[in-house]
Amino acid sequence: MRVEGSVTINRPVKDVWDFVLEPSNGPKYEKGLLEQRYTSDGRAGVGTELLRVSKIMGQTSRNTYKVTEFEEHKKVTYAPLTGPGPVDVGFTFESAGQGTKFNYWLQSHPKGLEKVIELLFGGMIRGGMTSSFARLKSLMESGG
Repeated sequence: MRVEGSVTINRPVKDVWDFVLEPSNGPKYEKGLLEQRYTSDGRAGVGTELLRVSKIMGQTSRNTYKVTEFEEHKKVTYAPLTGPGPVDVGFTFESAGQGTKFNYWLQSHPKGLEKVIELLFGGMIRGGMTSSFARLKSLMESGG
């Protein structure tokens, strides 16, 4: 399953990039995300590991991702190291007048029973991503 979308945020690319790449900001706009932090030292870049702790449908999950692509102020992609079901995630940031076009995508590679779960919950995943990034827009434009 592939989920993708975009939202234009009336803030400069650097501001949006800095906010999204600061892991502690994730729970502010992503429903169900309890904690997000880098587990490797230093700034974000290729090879940096990110721990995400989420609660979905009453279940807490811990997933670790690794940054696989990184172009400062332009693009970042993550691949899973641990957690249920392999899901790659990516973001791009484009200048859009005085604002930023923030593009996001998620690509899952389900196997076995995960394929059935994906069919059942695909719409919920799409809706959750759309809601999260609408909250990101609102938060950033209100000065949060």
